[in-house]
Amino acid sequence: MFKPQPVLKRYYDSLDEGKFVALKCEECGYYEWPPKPTCSKCFSTDMEWVELSGNVMVEDIWEIGKAFAPPFLAKYAPYYGVLAKTAEGTPFTGIIFGITDGVAAKAKLPFEAKLDTLQLDGFKVAVCKIEE
Repeated sequence: MFKPQPVLKRYYDSLDEGKFVALKCEECGYYEWPPKPTCSKCFSTDMEWVELSGNVMVEDIWEIGKAFAPPFLAKYAPYYGVLAKTAEGTPFTGIIFGITDGVAAKAKLPFEAKLDTLQLDGFKVAVCKIEE
């Protein structure tokens, strides 16, 4: 069973509640998401928990077929990898669901999406979702 460390525990507990939280640097204002206790921009440890809006801007997508999907995600294939940025400005990579036509979706880049959760074995993970 997955046993998260203190910072990760708060993050995963929030996902269970349907919330997306980050650590915001009190020195420079950067949002660490997923959270970690040190700011990636200025290395400050003066961090405060904040809830994210759940809005993201998708900058790129790529198809992940069944042959490349990890076993625990194979049942969702084909799905798409995503390079995105939270509305609060933090870039991240992940997966996105709701794309039925990758060519059409790529032609619309950049486009807005929402954060959502996916239940895995014993914990949830954050993913992106659109409604085409």
